[in-house]
Amino acid sequence: MSLSAGVMLICALAESNRAPFDLVEAESELVSGFHVEYSAVGFTLIFLAEYANLLFWSHLVVLCYLGGWDGFIFGSGLGVFVYGLKFAFVVFVFVWIRGTFARIRYDNLMMFG
Repeated sequence: MSLSAGVMLICALAESNRAPFDLVEAESELVSGFHVEYSAVGFTLIFLAEYANLLFWSHLVVLCYLGGWDGFIFGSGLGVFVYGLKFAFVVFVFVWIRGTFARIRYDNLMMFG
C-alpha cells in the first residue's frame, strides 16, 4: 500500500467520524447525544448514513488504489468477484481499525493537523 493510500485511509476514517476520529460522538457521551434526541426513524437514518459513508469510502479506496475490478485474474470474467473481495477487505480494515484503536483526544488531533 502506498503512502497516499494510507493518507486517504486516515482521511476517510476522519471524514466518516469512525474511531479513532469519532470526536463528535465523544462530546455528547454524558447524555448519550443523538441516541436520546432522535426516535426510531431519525436514529435509523443517522446510522444508515454513517454506514453508507463507510461503504462509499471503501468503494473509492478500491477504485483508486487497489485496481478496481482489474486484478489477479485477467480476462476471465471474474472482475466483479475480485472487486467484491477487495471491497470486503477494505470494509474489514475499517471495522478492524474501529475495534482496535482508542479514541484520540482533541489536542492530539490538533497537533496531528
